[in-house]
Amino acid sequence: MPNGKLVLVEKDFVPLSITEDALYDRVYARTFDRLLDRRDSLRKQKDEAWKIRLSDPTNFQQVQEQKDLIKRLVRFMFGNRSDIEAYKDITARDYVLPMIPEIEATFQDYKGETIGRAVRAATHRVGSREWLEERQHGLGGSDIGKMLGIYETRYSASKQEEIIESDWGEVYSSKVDHITDEQVEDQIPDEGPLFRGNTWESVIFHRFVQLFDDLTVMHTKSTWRNGNATLNVDGLISNRKDGKINGVFEAKTGSFAEAWEDGIPLKYLAQVTHYMYHMDLEYAYVAVLLDDQELRVYYVDLDDVLIPCQVYPDGATPKQIADYSDKCYNMMQEARAKRLADEAEARENAGEDRDEDAA
Repeated sequence: MPNGKLVLVEKDFVPLSITEDALYDRVYARTFDRLLDRRDSLRKQKDEAWKIRLSDPTNFQQVQEQKDLIKRLVRFMFGNRSDIEAYKDITARDYVLPMIPEIEATFQDYKGETIGRAVRAATHRVGSREWLEERQHGLGGSDIGKMLGIYETRYSASKQEEIIESDWGEVYSSKVDHITDEQVEDQIPDEGPLFRGNTWESVIFHRFVQLFDDLTVMHTKSTWRNGNATLNVDGLISNRKDGKINGVFEAKTGSFAEAWEDGIPLKYLAQVTHYMYHMDLEYAYVAVLLDDQELRVYYVDLDDVLIPCQVYPDGATPKQIADYSDKCYNMMQEARAKRLADEAEARENAGEDRDEDAA
């Protein structure tokens, strides 16, 4: 499958082992289940209201009734989502985060200095200023989908075009402009999806190692580089007898199981394709933890990848993605060089003005 094959579902997710009673009880508490059930019910009601509204656009009274119902449901959904987010934040902060040092102490770290054509560039704390500045010297996995203009069908066409334009501007700014203190602070949140994803990553990695004990799985926190490609992977895999690395592992968290029904969402597929191609790897495993309760693992071969997007409506191959990325980054490099030259000239002119004033 171009989007990957579902190879494992663990509905009753065991975070580490059955002995982790506090976390297990927290994840499967009746209070949390009720919040999730309420969310799913509201989503279903909203979908039904949209279907009725669109079924007969000429029936003004029916259309208006459903519009009003949808507005009420959206308000309820906002409050419910806030409660779920707060519950998940507490779980990650108070139950998962304290376990991380002990979990990571069990990991097997990759010691090599190369992976295929990629070389180890640096090791910085994820989200630090140094980490962000290192990423300015190339395009990372999370940049690729934004540059390609990947569509998400749950949005209207006009909204999607707006998102694509905003995504492109975000990538451009991150490579060309100075890294601000606010950007650094945004990279190290203590709540929200990014915080939870970073916190759960080690637990998901550890569980994957347990479930796929026929694979050799290694950890790395380094930034790797191949030309204009910046590579920050969650894990490296070997299914070979000689232990040579030939696959990549990526961990995700999410709240929308529907987004994973047809395989790996395209933005994440673009991310692991970027890693596979530039590290000369053959395949990827992507593990997603949905609502802290269900683990799904997907497998994809590099040779099977074809990603439909705004730039390549019929589907982008790994080589097309890499070539387009190079073209985009070279343009961004030129823009960054021009900005730095203009700033240097401005400083020089300011210095000459001060010398004249002093004279």
